[in-house]
Amino acid sequence: MKVGIVGVGKLGGEIAFALARDGIWDEIVLVDVVEELAWAQAEDIRTGIAERSDTVVRAGKTADLAGADVVLLVAGKGRSPGMTRPAPLPANAPLARDPRRAMPAGAPRAPPGVTPKTRGALTA
Repeated sequence: MKVGIVGVGKLGGEIAFALARDGIWDEIVLVDVVEELAWAQAEDIRTGIAERSDTVVRAGKTADLAGADVVLLVAGKGRSPGMTRPAPLPANAPLARDPRRAMPAGAPRAPPGVTPKTRGALTA
């Protein structure tokens, strides 16, 4: 099975590591607007699970999510110190309203999972 994670900052990176550690996925594709971050997260995760799992973890682009069984949308602006909880909602609202924008045409069967970071914008 293949899972894609769009947005691999603090929360997305933790989710990716947990999924890789569990070892139930054949492939995990990490996508981020900061491509170097996705690459670095993939390297760290591969190193951390090297002896425990055969899961392939790699950085990619949205097109690499094609054929994914699940795609998690964890992208969005996080909170900075002192920032109120609703402060990032205006920046995250477009992603939360239309999560399919981050999905490739080749992954129609993958329902996008929206994480709490973006989900709050749906009700704002």
